[in-house]
Amino acid sequence: MAELPAIAVVGAGLIGRTHVDVVARGARLAGIVDPDSRAKDLADAHGAVWFADLEQYVAAHRPDGIILATPNQLHVEQALACIRAGIPVLIEKPIANDAATAAALVDEAETRGVEILVGHHRRHNPLVAAAKAVLDEGRVGEIVSVTAEFWLYKPDDYFAPEWRRATGAGPVFINLIHDIDLLRHFCGNVVNVQAMEARAVRGFDVEDSMAVLLRFASGALATVSVSDTISAPWSWEFTSGENPVYPHITTSCYKIGGTHGALSVPDMVLWQHTDKRSWWEPIAAETVPFEAAEPLLRQLQNFIGVIRDGHAPLVSGREGLESLRVVEAIKTAAVVSDIYSAQFLIVFALGLLATGAISGVLAGLLGVGGGIVIVPVLFLLAGFLGLPAELAMPMAVGTSLATIIPTSISSARSHRKRGSVDAQLLKSWAPAVFVGALIGGVLASVVSGAFLTVLFGVVALLVAINLALPRTVVLAEDLPKGVAARTAVPTAIGILSALMGIGGGTLSVPILSAFSFPVHRAIGTAAALGIVIAVPAVFGFIWAGWDMGARPPYSLGYVSLPAAVLIFTTSVFTAPIGSQLAHSLDARVLKRVFA
Repeated sequence: MAELPAIAVVGAGLIGRTHVDVVARGARLAGIVDPDSRAKDLADAHGAVWFADLEQYVAAHRPDGIILATPNQLHVEQALACIRAGIPVLIEKPIANDAATAAALVDEAETRGVEILVGHHRRHNPLVAAAKAVLDEGRVGEIVSVTAEFWLYKPDDYFAPEWRRATGAGPVFINLIHDIDLLRHFCGNVVNVQAMEARAVRGFDVEDSMAVLLRFASGALATVSVSDTISAPWSWEFTSGENPVYPHITTSCYKIGGTHGALSVPDMVLWQHTDKRSWWEPIAAETVPFEAAEPLLRQLQNFIGVIRDGHAPLVSGREGLESLRVVEAIKTAAVVSDIYSAQFLIVFALGLLATGAISGVLAGLLGVGGGIVIVPVLFLLAGFLGLPAELAMPMAVGTSLATIIPTSISSARSHRKRGSVDAQLLKSWAPAVFVGALIGGVLASVVSGAFLTVLFGVVALLVAINLALPRTVVLAEDLPKGVAARTAVPTAIGILSALMGIGGGTLSVPILSAFSFPVHRAIGTAAALGIVIAVPAVFGFIWAGWDMGARPPYSLGYVSLPAAVLIFTTSVFTAPIGSQLAHSLDARVLKRVFA
């Protein structure tokens, strides 16, 4: 028999001590890492080494696997230390504090070929495996609808620690994430979310109740009700018998309905018509059998299988990431539903109309398509709406690009009438710019929102510094003649402009100015290039965000249709005004305005 793997546990709190007990029974406890000196006593009792710091432990020892049972905010940093040391890691749920950092963690683990498991231990419960088998065998037919409940009452002393009354510590992130993970396990990925929350009972900053609607990729719908202020038994904690600290009540908290039957979980009652499927025909119930077993021990056995035999994790890092994304989407949807009152919508619409008016003037004045203004405004609004960081910037960029199409058309027509569009340069650069914008749109599906934010800020700052200088940097008296330069420069402009959500003037005007191109002609040509950039880039951003479940209502991928329509409603009329200003202002003034 092969020797059991050596596994270390990081974190010796309540759940950490539980993991220590499980590892001691099912594997070899290699060590305990926790700065609390009491953890040393626990390690001594199990004959394991103790370290206060994970990096010091990994530098001195190499266990076969590591379990992280530490506060959420430490998960990513500590998991990266394990991954970079080549050590498989089991992370307690949630995988991270937010989906953006979780995605970066999962990507690095996959690149390095190191497995991440996430501690959604309920999936390891035999009754969950039995329920999954019933669904996979088609005994309920096509899943149509699901109901799920988390109803129980948390006593007042539970909220004595201040952090339990603060945003992020409510039943959604603490409890519902388990239920969401199981619903995804049973029904597949979630593609759309709506939610409303309340905090009226206790009045804390954090929610105490929430109503959620989910749509799965299969087309099935789910209603989920969450509250820790209801005296009731309908929760996994009460009904599963999984944790002995909770009273065990034999009833259900999930109902999964399909075209051929319905299954309640965790009491495991399957309902089916005995003959013909009809509301006039008899329907009978049977209890689906399963053998009880300890979920945490089965989770450890899966971890051992991953380490020793190369088995697939039951709950991989990517699965944990997807469940976290759904929970973030639920919180976002609840915020959006709260603020989508008539008064807010009026203010919101007026703000976007004003943004469109300003961006239109700038598009005509500077040839930038208005994106240099639209992206920051939309990014700030997305944050106000509660959109997660990894979604806010792509939505801002994609929506900005959609507004650039009509705005740039209006601006370019106005400049063309004044003879300030260089047709020869446009013909020369357009193919490479188009290809670059297409590449940028495709890259939107793989780069993070944080990367887009940093890219926008850095490029905009560098361009502003260059133009604010007393003298524009001049590299040559004419544009490069070589084929490579004529291709590389417009391609780069297309890629960066697409990723930043701008019309190209932000980059092409300074570049053309550096090669002694007249500024009015550079601005007019840049306006025309905005059309070439925006069209392929918009399709790229629509495709990249097509499966994102947390998008605002009436969005196509990363493009918010209501925001785009409101912005270009005014921008197309103000772009010609900007064009007139461009031809009446001094070139040096234009450059400083642009900066």
